Amino acid sequence: MIRGQIAKSLDDSATRMLASAIVSGNFDSMTDPRSGQPVPVVPFHGRWYRGAASWEDARSLCAQRDYACEVTALWNFGVLNCRYTQDQDGEDTYQTVRASLEAGALDCDDMTILFAAMLKAIGFEEIIARVVSVQGQTWDHIYPLVKLPRGGWIAMDATERGKHLGWEYANVAARRDFAL
Repeated sequence: MIRGQIAKSLDDSATRMLASAIVSGNFDSMTDPRSGQPVPVVPFHGRWYRGAASWEDARSLCAQRDYACEVTALWNFGVLNCRYTQDQDGEDTYQTVRASLEAGALDCDDMTILFAAMLKAIGFEEIIARVVSVQGQTWDHIYPLVKLPRGGWIAMDATERGKHLGWEYANVAARRDFAL
């Protein structure tokens, strides 16, 4: 199901344009109604999404122009625009990038699809989905990891509030990795 939604998201040319705009720093400007300050934004299917937290963040990320910078830019976009929420009634849903961004609320499956599709859209080839069992009875959680072309793997688990790019659960009973 996850691979299918990644493929559907990549069939939507707007996904590639969105990911490219984010990592290239090709942002438009909009006034944040809460602060009155200009913020960097990117369009996607007729709506505007935060491209970075501030113009300072956008400039510092884009100035580096490396793979880690691209992953960080996509991470920031996901964290700024999506709220983690669990599936209702324990029923798994699997959304495309478009459906997830329109809803603004994603579970761990949808976050995996969002990050994996945007990473693939800009050329990252080695992406895995890591499924973990926290206590050993059930498979509880999934998140993507991306391998930098000249570096190691980076976890992209944006479901825990306040955690950073690269964070993973320290102690899990079991884990399995699946190529995306």
